[in-house]
Amino acid sequence: MADNEKKAAYQRWKLYEVKDGELIRKNPRSPKDTGLFMAVHKDRKHCGATGHTESDTPKQEEKPSEKSEEQNSE
Repeated sequence: MADNEKKAAYQRWKLYEVKDGELIRKNPRSPKDTGLFMAVHKDRKHCGATGHTESDTPKQEEKPSEKSEEQNSE
């Protein structure tokens, strides 16, 4: 990074909300360490400190190989 470029400030205030005088976290907490936030991406949630990842997309079932299909049809 060049000397004249400034890094954008981290906007921590966007991670919280106040309702009825109570402070509420917007992002989910990491299941491995409850004090940590999980980053929310468009297809997953990830904890950078513990490495825990939760996928929002359903897993695709593996297709059986063609050889096993041929054996089943005989």
